[in-house]
Amino acid sequence: MMLGMAGLAPPLKIAPRPAAGGYSSFMSSPAMEPSLPPVDEATVRAHAGELRALAARHGITGLRFASPGRLVGHLAEDRDAFDVADFEIAAVSMLGAEVRLYSDRVLGKPNVSPDLVAARPL
Repeated sequence: MMLGMAGLAPPLKIAPRPAAGGYSSFMSSPAMEPSLPPVDEATVRAHAGELRALAARHGITGLRFASPGRLVGHLAEDRDAFDVADFEIAAVSMLGAEVRLYSDRVLGKPNVSPDLVAARPL
């Protein structure tokens, strides 16, 4: 092997090859996990009390239904994304359907999804 000017080997010249699923061979493939259907409004409303209690344990208040699988809530200042993730995991387990929580902090951002703005309280 020939060494370059600084005693380092020259960079390897590797051409990316297409991999299964259309991804470059340098990229990982998405996990093949079974996905759950998004939670519907009737299910969320039927479990509203339980969801509000669960949310409160994670520093989330003002829970609102935006659209299937999407809730909006206020995350306390002393809480973080891990609290949101823990809430989502517990809610999915409770409801048997996909749940995503969006902080109400996104509502003032440009191009926010209209369903999040129009979310209705539980």
